[in-house]
Amino acid sequence: MRTVHFAAGLIAGTLGTIAFMLSCGGGGTKLADANNDGSNDATMCDCAVAEPPIAPRVMEAKKDLVIPANTPSAGQSVVCPGVSGGIVLSGGCSGNINDDITLRESFPGPSGWGCTWSNNSNHEVTVTAIVNCLVPAK
Repeated sequence: MRTVHFAAGLIAGTLGTIAFMLSCGGGGTKLADANNDGSNDATMCDCAVAEPPIAPRVMEAKKDLVIPANTPSAGQSVVCPGVSGGIVLSGGCSGNINDDITLRESFPGPSGWGCTWSNNSNHEVTVTAIVNCLVPAK
């Protein structure tokens, strides 16, 4: 019984598809760029590019911070390079992180990236805030 229902559905679907394809025929295929008279000699657009390529506009900025020994909290932020209006894509914080150096926060800001560390060691440590931005087209 199941096989009969499956076969009937398959045949009905196939016939419906064929009927739909035949009903959409009529005056031949009209291309999207064809002229109103049906000819296919539409002129090419010589319009200006809407936006410059993105790859050269992705910029990275880094800013170092030296955290003194035994500092419970120190922060650093870095802003998108270039003119205002950069869009923050990603960011992060780096440094020689070990058991005595703790990254407490890593967060995006409206125009950059911020990091907060603590240094429980007996020596100063250099850490870095990093941001990747899409700068506006010129």
